[in-house]
Amino acid sequence: MAQSMENLSDQVKFHAPWEFNHLRRSGHPSVTLGGATIYDRPPEVARLTEAQLRAQSRLLYPFLPDRLKGWLYWRYNPRGQAGHPPIGSGWAAWRAKRRG
Repeated sequence: MAQSMENLSDQVKFHAPWEFNHLRRSGHPSVTLGGATIYDRPPEVARLTEAQLRAQSRLLYPFLPDRLKGWLYWRYNPRGQAGHPPIGSGWAAWRAKRRG
């Protein structure tokens, strides 16, 4: 079972985003049986703090305005691809008012 979890953790290295390399090495395999932890390996790279994530976000496309970055994120996530407006954007209220 531990080997299976290691294999799944290794798959993260191939399928996670590559921009900063930390997410690829963040797999944390663990096995529990009956509530007891049998196998638990810490990730190669620990999770980033909120401040570190914000700093990384600024490094990615620093020349783009924040509104455009938000639109790009929305456009390429599953909700945006399904044609739904961003949650809490006020878009639905604006659209309803415009339709009359």
